Amino acid sequence: MEFKEYTEGEGDENFKLSRLQIGYVPDEVYNSARDTLSRGCHDIFLRVTSQEGKEGILLITRQREPMKGILWSVGGGIKRGVSIEESLRNLVRQECNLEIKGKIYYINTARFFFRTNPSGSGKGVDDLTEVFYAAGNGQIKLDELHNNPMIITREKYTDIKERLHLYVRDNITKIFMKFWWEDF
Repeated sequence: MEFKEYTEGEGDENFKLSRLQIGYVPDEVYNSARDTLSRGCHDIFLRVTSQEGKEGILLITRQREPMKGILWSVGGGIKRGVSIEESLRNLVRQECNLEIKGKIYYINTARFFFRTNPSGSGKGVDDLTEVFYAAGNGQIKLDELHNNPMIITREKYTDIKERLHLYVRDNITKIFMKFWWEDF
C-alpha cells in the first residue's frame, strides 16, 4: 500500500490505535456530525474474476443515500482508530464477502459534495475519500445495503463507460491505464 499513516509517537510501543476507537454512536449524534463536518472515507475498486473466468472491476449498486441506485465501488467511512488497510479489509468482507489478496494500491483522493444523505436532513454530505485498488478473492455475496454486482471487464467498460458516474469512470480509466498490469 502506498498510502502512509503516521502516529504521534512513532516507534512508541505504548501508543495503541485501539485507544482512539469508539463504540456505538447514537444516530442523533452521528447525524449531527454528518450535517456539520466533513467525513473521512475510503473506497476500493476490486479486481475480481467472473464466473466465466474474465477479470474485471467489481461495481455494486448502492441501496441508500447518497448515490442510491448508482453503480459504485466498495467503501465507506473510515473507522476511528483503525488503520486504513484493516478498515478496507473489513469493508470488503462486510459489503461483498470477499478477501483482499496481495498489495493494496493507492489511486488518489477525491472530495464529494452530495445533495442527499442517509439521515434525510437535507443538508447533504461532504466526504473526503481516499481511493484504492486491490484484488478481491472469494464468492461475491452482497450485504443488505448493496445489490446487483457487476464485473466490468476492459471490453465491457467501453460499452458502459458513459453511463457511469464520473468518479467511477475516472478511477476505472486510471486503473485500466496505469494499474491493471500490477502484480498483487
